Amino acid sequence: MKVSFSLGNLARERGDLEAGQALWAESLTIRWALGDRRGIAIALEGSASTASPITAARLWGAAETLRMEIGAPLPPNELARLNQQVASARRALGNDSAFDSALHDGQSTPLEHAVALVLQATEP
Repeated sequence: MKVSFSLGNLARERGDLEAGQALWAESLTIRWALGDRRGIAIALEGSASTASPITAARLWGAAETLRMEIGAPLPPNELARLNQQVASARRALGNDSAFDSALHDGQSTPLEHAVALVLQATEP
């Protein structure tokens, strides 16, 4: 589980988004099966970092809601990284209202739907 997490980060840092998506999906599958809600939030955020801007916004919204529910805010260093990723996704999309709408959708999406969104994106 930790290996998928670390390898997903490494793949993303190396620019291999496809491998990153697969590794984050693997981590999410394991964390979901274990009922590890904090781990699910981490895996959703990691998955978002390799997704299209709209999908990323939805996943970040879902992770944010989950973190609020379980009382597990991001540590400051991780929050800074997330804010950079969000800003990059906003710029890539070029449409703040579409991004904000997707973020809001993610915040109100049932958790199992957010998980399914990641897993469907990695199906062969």
